[in-house]
Amino acid sequence: MVNITDQAYVLYERLASAKLNALLSQINSHNHGLSGGVEIDTDGIGDGSITGAKIAGGSVSTTHIVDKTITNLDIADSTITPTQLNLTSIHLVDGYAVYAP
Repeated sequence: MVNITDQAYVLYERLASAKLNALLSQINSHNHGLSGGVEIDTDGIGDGSITGAKIAGGSVSTTHIVDKTITNLDIADSTITPTQLNLTSIHLVDGYAVYAP
């Protein structure tokens, strides 16, 4: 006698395995150049989940930052000091520091 529950489980296991294999195939074939990373949509990244410790040195430059996306609210007090600035390229305009090479 055939047990329907056992057959259903075997069928479920095969379907789950096939779906998992298809997903793994997609993940393994996705590539971001030399890194070979997997793309995650912005909605899939939780606030505060990417920290400086997780970002390789030199991997983010000004070419990666969209204009006007970093505001004073994004910068903690006392994190930028005069020694970190090229003061010959900074000019005051209406009381605000403006970069002008």
